[in-house]
Amino acid sequence: MKTVLLLGFLGLVLAASAQAGGVSYIRAVAPEPDFSDPATLLAAEEYVRLASSMNSRQTQRCGVPNKGGKARIVGGHEVDVLEYPWQIALVVRVQYNETTQAGGFCGGTLISDQWVLTAAHCVDLPYPVLSTTVYVGAHDLSLSREEDGRTEIVGESWYTHPEWDSSTVKNDVALIKLSQPVTFDGECRRGRADIQCEPRCGNACFCVSDAICPVCMGYGGDIEKIDVEAIGWGKTSDAGGRADTLQRIHTTTMTNSACRMADFVFFLLVSSNHVCIETHGGAKSVCNGDSGGPLLRWDGDRYSQIGVVSFGSSKGCESGSPAVFSRVDKYHSFICGTSGVC
Repeated sequence: MKTVLLLGFLGLVLAASAQAGGVSYIRAVAPEPDFSDPATLLAAEEYVRLASSMNSRQTQRCGVPNKGGKARIVGGHEVDVLEYPWQIALVVRVQYNETTQAGGFCGGTLISDQWVLTAAHCVDLPYPVLSTTVYVGAHDLSLSREEDGRTEIVGESWYTHPEWDSSTVKNDVALIKLSQPVTFDGECRRGRADIQCEPRCGNACFCVSDAICPVCMGYGGDIEKIDVEAIGWGKTSDAGGRADTLQRIHTTTMTNSACRMADFVFFLLVSSNHVCIETHGGAKSVCNGDSGGPLLRWDGDRYSQIGVVSFGSSKGCESGSPAVFSRVDKYHSFICGTSGVC
């Protein structure tokens, strides 16, 4: 029996199982994690009041990194602070049992001032979801409340794809609407003529030192056998813990036919709605805690998101099996129809 591991929470783990004598899929729950670990649950004191300066449409200046060029996630390297200004950390609180509330961790991306793209299995759980909290501008999660530039915003509502199926991991995408919009027009520059600003994100101008920007949506262009990057705070090894600082890997996508041949369950699950990456014998991969984060393609002057971290082999993140992402261009209608980001 082989299983497919959804790469979401460090503790709340879902699995799909292919059984002999016909195929059926079973959702399983991992042993209870240590939810007192501050590296797993981010403390919060208050929600930050934000103002909007940008509508929900994608602009020509989306996807612009805060550092030129391309470049622990397994085998990853720490990125510069706010190098990927659309990356968010997502904490979901659930009612674990009658007396205990618990939390889990995922990644995601800002696609506009008020919408986050993530994985469906991050917000659709076997326990009642009490709240979602998005951390914008985060880099070092070990700093808890003290990190400069980090903003915490509660999710107002969340939407899984209408045909999301947790038993087969199909259509593993979701959108979170933030209770308050992110400010792309940096308030720190008001009354501060000494702070240099530059135009990004459409016509907005924000402080270079406080740069938050949405990612571009990869609705077109090549997908297979191209250079890509994945980022996240997930586990750095099968035996290790989640990374404190945001990590990046640089790898390539593969054909779906090659991905399906890599694992029997992948043969059953991977479809044209997925894109897979090479993991170089397990040296580079996404892992638990990276779910919902982006797979990025460099388009010459900006990044486009072409995938959302979905699942990998239960043999482990370092097993050498491909990692599987939901393919963004297959979900244009859901993203556009739900969020207005078209």
